[in-house]
Amino acid sequence: MSDLVRVPETSVSTMSPQAMEVISHLCEGDCLTFGTVVSWCEARGDCVHLVTCPNCGAKYQLDEDDLCALERWTDAHGDALVCGVREMSA
Repeated sequence: MSDLVRVPETSVSTMSPQAMEVISHLCEGDCLTFGTVVSWCEARGDCVHLVTCPNCGAKYQLDEDDLCALERWTDAHGDALVCGVREMSA
């Protein structure tokens, strides 16, 4: 992440590079927004999660652990920074 960090470094230090990339894009880039999450799950429980930036359309495919980490981060820091991830409403 850049020297002009808005995201507390300690809040992302245990995240995977993929999850950190999502936070970097949504919270430190030009978009500054909440990404939408769409999940596709098979009957056996295997799921694919896609985070999409509503401003520029950037897409990030994540596994369950990364999505859970992003959801926890958003709950803890998203309102203050006005960014993170949100499930799409049905």
